[in-house]
Amino acid sequence: MVFNIEISVPILELNSEIEKCIIELGTKHHSISNYSFSEMENNNRINRNHFIYVFIFDEYNIKELEYFIKDIRKIKNTNIECLYEENITCKLIYASSYYLSTVDKDKVMMYHKRKRSYSEDETLLVNEIKGKKSYFIKI
Repeated sequence: MVFNIEISVPILELNSEIEKCIIELGTKHHSISNYSFSEMENNNRINRNHFIYVFIFDEYNIKELEYFIKDIRKIKNTNIECLYEENITCKLIYASSYYLSTVDKDKVMMYHKRKRSYSEDETLLVNEIKGKKSYFIKI
């Protein structure tokens, strides 16, 4: 089982310094893999041109993923699009409002139902994304 986190940066705001910083944070916090792609969408409501970074962390590295989230949130113009657990199937843990607007309505309903049944680790990560203090102490 692994956790995937997707970070977006507007293409117009992206420079080599931001890119280097994001990649170095992944290395510093022991992500097991990463890749990136561009997302360009132009419809009536939204004009979206973003670069997406995906970092993969193993299940035994939850604390490093938490620290990674904390550090990513400090970088200007970055947005955490989603966090999901990947095993045989994907289990969406966190999704931005934009991300939810791009997926099927049944997936959105499943996500909203699931928000009520987070594990301690998932709660810790979601709280970090939202900038809330965590009250779980992991030993």
